[in-house]
Amino acid sequence: MVKKYPLWVFLLGGENMKKLALALVISCSTMTSHAATLISNWQYINEAGFTDLVTGTEVEVSPGVHSTLDPSTLDPLAPTGAGSPTNSNNWVLNSSDGLYYDLGSTGYVAGESHTGVTAGASGHSIGSSILSTGTLIDEACWGDGPSCLSFTDSGGNDTSRVEGSASTSVGSLMWNQGTQLTHSNLPTGSPSLTNVKILDGLKLYSTDLLTGELDLIELGIDVIFNETYADATSIWDYAPDDAFIVTLDPALASISSFGADFIDFTVSLDLTGLVAAGYHTDYEIITRISGLDVVSTPSGTTFGLVTAENNFNYLDAQFAIRAVGVPEPANIAIFGFGLLLLGLMKRDKKS
Repeated sequence: MVKKYPLWVFLLGGENMKKLALALVISCSTMTSHAATLISNWQYINEAGFTDLVTGTEVEVSPGVHSTLDPSTLDPLAPTGAGSPTNSNNWVLNSSDGLYYDLGSTGYVAGESHTGVTAGASGHSIGSSILSTGTLIDEACWGDGPSCLSFTDSGGNDTSRVEGSASTSVGSLMWNQGTQLTHSNLPTGSPSLTNVKILDGLKLYSTDLLTGELDLIELGIDVIFNETYADATSIWDYAPDDAFIVTLDPALASISSFGADFIDFTVSLDLTGLVAAGYHTDYEIITRISGLDVVSTPSGTTFGLVTAENNFNYLDAQFAIRAVGVPEPANIAIFGFGLLLLGLMKRDKKS
């Protein structure tokens, strides 16, 4: 009986085919002999909030006593003019814009769900913050627009706390939804936001971990906010749009890649001593923030993002868990190809 093989088998020839098969198997033998069990299934909580908000205008909170307006505690009572305070102890008048501000108005706090999200397999109940500081505010407004920063999505849903399941990537990254930020950038007068710090925490859980969970991965993000004015194009190319000048904590994350509307930064994850013998221990957490134009080339851990004037701007955060030092699927396919060649050679010898 005549055996039929693909044309490439005859083009290689018997001896060349044998050499190729052996080379492929040998080249892949090292990576397969050290294969370890991956942690493939995770549960996660991603939570974020604002702290250390500062504006550039001072108000007289009591005779002779001035304080810098802080959007975490001061919100406009009315967007077009001064209102009548309901409690003179809680409201102060900002003489520069004629508005009363409410001391203590902070919006929702991070860690509390207002969309019915459940804690699920994480075991953390709604309202218990994972952040090192405890709950932080997730909405801040300023000026007579007013302009606001809030952890919400385009539908207005609270995104200060997001939970779900994640898988480990080998090769192509698998992105998981994190928090989302909305900037309602409206024409506004004084006071203007100048600085804000964002704390972003990621808590990972897995039954493959000896402790069941990892320590909190928390990133501090310092933001300088540049509120431009309409005729300032000679100073800022993006005016009258505004910009966030963002600096990441250099001890925790480094910028790994960026494009026209995204920035990726990476945190290394060493699980040595946290998993049983035979498990892979080297991973990375890659965070991608996207949706705003990148206006300055990243330098070190600092970069700029444009936020369009008189618009609602959305900044999306996603993350991926990647195993480092694991053969990618393409390499595994090559290994299988080598085995196929060896099998064909054995069949040929038996004929």
